[in-house]
Amino acid sequence: MSCTQPTTDPLPMGLLEQAADALRVLAHPHRLKIVEILLQQRLTVGQLATELRLPQAAVSGHLTQMRAHDLLRVEREGRTAYYRICHPAAHFIINCLTTHRDQLSIHTNQEAS
Repeated sequence: MSCTQPTTDPLPMGLLEQAADALRVLAHPHRLKIVEILLQQRLTVGQLATELRLPQAAVSGHLTQMRAHDLLRVEREGRTAYYRICHPAAHFIINCLTTHRDQLSIHTNQEAS
């Protein structure tokens, strides 16, 4: 991963504030995993809890925080609520992590030494 200077115009402050807000909410490993899972398919709280091996109350708390920042939406079918990612920032963050997975793991291993 190289540290090069951007070649584009500076980003507007409003965009940076929106990005910072999304990053604050997603700065938790379980929430990032929820995003990764929900980018593949919509799931209920119970299904996410099973997938994450976390208590349903904990998953519900994460989803509540993510909903409060408009990172996901709820789709209701009868009494069942399904969650789906709706904010582009979530897509971009997971895409960046996936794309740079090798560089990130190398950097992490170097810090541990």
